[in-house]
Amino acid sequence: MSENKKVSMHIESISEEQQIIQNVIAEYFYKGDAVYYRYEEPDHNMGRITTTLKIKGNEIKVVRHGDIQSEQLFQLDSLQPGYYHTASGKMNISNKAKEIKIDLDPQGYGQISWSYELFLNDEHSGDFALKIQIQEDNEA
Repeated sequence: MSENKKVSMHIESISEEQQIIQNVIAEYFYKGDAVYYRYEEPDHNMGRITTTLKIKGNEIKVVRHGDIQSEQLFQLDSLQPGYYHTASGKMNISNKAKEIKIDLDPQGYGQISWSYELFLNDEHSGDFALKIQIQEDNEA
């Protein structure tokens, strides 16, 4: 199953200060024992960014390319290094996932959710939770 297909994603991101809801159309494909979802960030204030989610086993990797570049790996109860790079410079970040739930069917539809603590230069920067609903793209 190597051909790219399209799915509709409903993304809810919650932090202490705000809730952000995005609806995007993503390409998805399987490579080995991982499933990938790739989409353009809809917030054009951040510039042009392509986000890739890689789901493998019980870990989630988020990679952004474009005007902002970042990489984060989420593994349960494990402090993971990452980075966030903008035109103003590069910051070292790390996270510790408190909860990861992956419930996907063989077609790549279902729900992914995780919550984590974010650290900026080893200082606690906030608590975040994401929930992503993935379903068939009816417009494809």
